[in-house]
Amino acid sequence: MTTKKSTQLHNNILHNFDYSQATMKEQLIKECMEMSKYAFQNGIHVPPGLIRRLETIAENHDPRAGIKEDGIPVRKKTQEEELIETKEIKHLATIHDHLTKEIAPATPKTIVMLSLEETKKSIFSFLGPVPFIRRMMLATFIALLTLITVSLSDQVNKLSITKGLFESSGFELLLNLLFILSASAIGGAFYALFQANKYLSQGTFDPKYEPTYWTRFVLGIVSGMILSELLNFDTSQMTAISSSEAFVRPTLAILGGFSTGAVYRILNRMVEAVESLVQGNVDQEVDNMLKISEMEMEQSAADMQLKLAMHLIDLQQIYDTGEMNSQEISKKLKQILNDVTPTNLEIGKDGDEDGDGIPDALQN
Repeated sequence: MTTKKSTQLHNNILHNFDYSQATMKEQLIKECMEMSKYAFQNGIHVPPGLIRRLETIAENHDPRAGIKEDGIPVRKKTQEEELIETKEIKHLATIHDHLTKEIAPATPKTIVMLSLEETKKSIFSFLGPVPFIRRMMLATFIALLTLITVSLSDQVNKLSITKGLFESSGFELLLNLLFILSASAIGGAFYALFQANKYLSQGTFDPKYEPTYWTRFVLGIVSGMILSELLNFDTSQMTAISSSEAFVRPTLAILGGFSTGAVYRILNRMVEAVESLVQGNVDQEVDNMLKISEMEMEQSAADMQLKLAMHLIDLQQIYDTGEMNSQEISKKLKQILNDVTPTNLEIGKDGDEDGDGIPDALQN
């Protein structure tokens, strides 16, 4: 358990220096203290010797040693102090590594950030533990208020909401578009808050990704607008529109705001379909032609091998019976070669200088 003295040391480390301007040793002390506090609060076992060592290092730390004011050191460190500080930094690094593993998946940066936010007094603290959550909550309330306010108008009803961009006009169209946009914003805000809350509960939220959340929020508004307007409903033939049909567009807007990835895939598929209609899949056609050519070559080679085998069998049978003399055998062999060689090669003219019908290469 932490003692009153360690709590005072913790508060001194936390408040007596600027975190962004802290030295490496001060940052290690601060993060180790916050991690140990987090571990105790969540029932995570930490070796008592490790905490005692951390308290000793924090107690002996002089925040004014080595700090300069107007370029002049407030108090110079002695050689002995520098040696001690080097050893303490090594111990702090070991303690920091051990505590980081114990509190995983939470990160030291997130724990320190949450601790700093707890010390700040703000009237909006009830909206969330970090500034991003509070700003996103405010954006969500604005979207909800806009949705409710616009829906109070008699120009936003189950008939007008089913009309497309080209089926309505004027102030009625403006109100219905505001209704759809606010629904999309609610979907985008819901996703951002859900994801941020998950990371906060795990202790892994990083404020450097705040611009990414806001970009995702804006994309959600655009995606909801696109998705709700992609499906057009013909209301000219409808004598009555049910409540379920009237909620189709707002539902699509919320879904689009929540899942920008789905809208992106829909648009990407549409682009691919248009491209295939305009220019076709040239690569696939080339691959098919190559495959057909390869199959024809393989079939031709197989036919040639079969023809050659049949001729050789006939020649072997004639030779065994002894019914043909050498000239007839040579003539038969020339006929076989003409059958199995390309037509542009003439046996007897090229490669047959003695004119006996047998290529010179086969006589050697």
